[in-house]
Amino acid sequence: MRLLAALILLATSAAHAGAPMATEDADLLGQGECEWESTYERAKAGGVSGTGLETGVGCYAFKGTQMGLRLGQASSEGFKLRSLSFGGKTALMPRDGDGFGLTLAWSLGALKLPGDSLKYDSTALALVASTGLGGGVTLHGNLGWERSRLADESTRSWAIGLEYAINEQIDLLAETYGAQHSKPAAGLGLRWTPSEAWSFGLMASQTRDEPKAKLLLLSAKLAF
Repeated sequence: MRLLAALILLATSAAHAGAPMATEDADLLGQGECEWESTYERAKAGGVSGTGLETGVGCYAFKGTQMGLRLGQASSEGFKLRSLSFGGKTALMPRDGDGFGLTLAWSLGALKLPGDSLKYDSTALALVASTGLGGGVTLHGNLGWERSRLADESTRSWAIGLEYAINEQIDLLAETYGAQHSKPAAGLGLRWTPSEAWSFGLMASQTRDEPKAKLLLLSAKLAF
């Protein structure tokens, strides 16, 4: 059951505005801008597998802040969990082009366990920094905290991600991330942006805790 719970958490925790990366970025939507994003994730560890689906819409709310609503579902070995979250990002130091930016990412989440009603579960906060390093390379860093009411525990987390723009359409991605009392995970992937409106992503990751979990995440985003 502990492994099952871990797979479900993995399947619902990696979708952010920076998808397919688990690492969040400090960029914000501009006035009048919105985006719709959906992700599919598959996790496997110790012969047990799980899948996660998530979709949501985020929009510019007011100067320096964007907000959004997301729906998700994770399943493993016949066990299903549904989630609903409301969150966003607020600029602390607005990012200009490839310069340095710092934002506060925040969210409130609810879970629906089998046979139970939707219940408020989590509050999450994270400091998110992004900066260009030159040569088409962008660095992202996250420091986060999350409180789960249902699990009655608080968890600190971190993430570091790199993006390398091969050209205007293709970015190579690399990241490592971890949480309190767990070993870091690492992932490699790419993002394809065929137009100003659409982008698609792929990320393959692996955890270091035993049993090791292999994760595959696909993402699609539409800007409007």
